[in-house]
Amino acid sequence: MFDIWQEIYGTIKRNKLRTFLTGFAVAWGIFMLIVLLGAGNGLIHAFESSSADMAMNSMKIFPGWTSKAYEGLQQGRQIRLDNIDLDNTGNAFPDNIIAVGATVRQSNVAVSYGKEYVNLSLYGVHPNYTEVESVKSADGRFINEIDIRERRKVIVLHEKTAEILFKNSKDVIGKFVNAGGVAYQVVGLFVDRGDRDAREAYLPFTTLQIIYNK
Repeated sequence: MFDIWQEIYGTIKRNKLRTFLTGFAVAWGIFMLIVLLGAGNGLIHAFESSSADMAMNSMKIFPGWTSKAYEGLQQGRQIRLDNIDLDNTGNAFPDNIIAVGATVRQSNVAVSYGKEYVNLSLYGVHPNYTEVESVKSADGRFINEIDIRERRKVIVLHEKTAEILFKNSKDVIGKFVNAGGVAYQVVGLFVDRGDRDAREAYLPFTTLQIIYNK
């Protein structure tokens, strides 16, 4: 056994450069394996985090621009979605689609109560929005079908937004806030799902469409 170790030591001593390069290659391979595993786990966690608030049996469709010409129509045309597309989607696949909804947004709107104000993104949504996104109610209610049908000026605020606007008041539901020069009655609060959502508020889809001509 001693002779074997002595022979190994002698071989290493005679081939220092080869030994160094071999050791470096092994160490570099282990390092890259660790980096790739870490990057892979990071991507997995990022995907899980981004999809955690979305129902797994749902999908979103966004408008865009055409990349190719088609039957005389030029490429680069903007694709617009409207209420007819919403109705047609639900009617075309009744056996495969449980619910269809739509969202419109108005960014950077000043929402105020008295002397307090915050800048928010207003989202016009349907009642089934809570079935697609994990919006959890903290108080009051969410947008309902009557709000949609009557185009009511009601709003659902994030609980942190309510804390800023109403300070320590616990009687928030039923009060009115001013958003972009329009008065909305607060009908509900939703709980924190992250700092991004603290800068959002929800209105009836039809109300936001009418007010902002979406």
